[in-house]
Amino acid sequence: MALGTKSIWLRRHATAAPPRLRLLCLPHAGGSARFFHDWGRAFGDDVEVLAARYPGRQERIAEDPCDTVEELAGALADELPPLLDTPLAVFGHSMGASVGHELALRLQARHRVTPHLLMVSCRKPPHLLTPSTAALADDTALIAEVQRLGGTDAALLADTDLRELVFPAIRADFAAVARYTARPGIPLDCPVAGYLGAGDPDIAAHDMAGWAAVAPKGFGLTVLPGDHFYLTAQRGTLVADIRARLAPQWRAPPPRLGGPAGSVYSTRRRPCWTSSKAAHNADSLRAIEILAALEKQFAVVINQSELPRMVNLKGVYEVVAESAGW
Repeated sequence: MALGTKSIWLRRHATAAPPRLRLLCLPHAGGSARFFHDWGRAFGDDVEVLAARYPGRQERIAEDPCDTVEELAGALADELPPLLDTPLAVFGHSMGASVGHELALRLQARHRVTPHLLMVSCRKPPHLLTPSTAALADDTALIAEVQRLGGTDAALLADTDLRELVFPAIRADFAAVARYTARPGIPLDCPVAGYLGAGDPDIAAHDMAGWAAVAPKGFGLTVLPGDHFYLTAQRGTLVADIRARLAPQWRAPPPRLGGPAGSVYSTRRRPCWTSSKAAHNADSLRAIEILAALEKQFAVVINQSELPRMVNLKGVYEVVAESAGW
């Protein structure tokens, strides 16, 4: 294991022995390292999983989110060198795929390091991007877009005050995606593997096929049942496919295409985010629903005895932070 590599940007699922390979996972717009929590031990004892911790959420909820995809990629490229003593594979979902591509380019240019493999999920390649700003018209439009795509707990968006905890990061990420316009596709020195949910409302197999233009070392596309967040329902199948690609004997496939499916923090006092009765009654259905949503979003377990403290956003943040050990 590399020494002196603690970073606010990376959540590490360290292996007991020095790893053979590291896998960096890059979340979607509005996502966090928690999305990849159950990948931590999924790829064997010799693969160390890293999950990117974008600012503006979870442990970094008090920080301003990044404004651009390039800023995210640049910051990660600056953080990774101490961990580049071991081959690095990268998996990015949606916005994370663009971050992964930009990161690979920066690793090549700045550090003369080529990723072992870049895996891109549900995202067009850089030269075929067609970003839209429609979802940024107002909060209502953005909420509708997030709900259309899925991936964010509905309870957190339904409650006005809880929404303030997660919405700044969501808004910043969607704005970063909108700013990331089409640009020349710079070839990578590593193979690229694509993944797609067959029912993704915005991305089709022919869109993903465009990644072959920036992957002279090899490109393959796997289409799985599901929509933009197929990763949840198809977790076992996806993890097994990635595990096979990360195995020591794996070699980049010749270019091919997949077939059908199967082949922010604020200290200002706010009105109570739940009723007074709910705040003092652990049996309140509303309180239980909100606690469950918070636990899921921030990957913590919250004692129901803490409810009386959670009468405003400052109290909510303090309880979540203490429960997570931040």
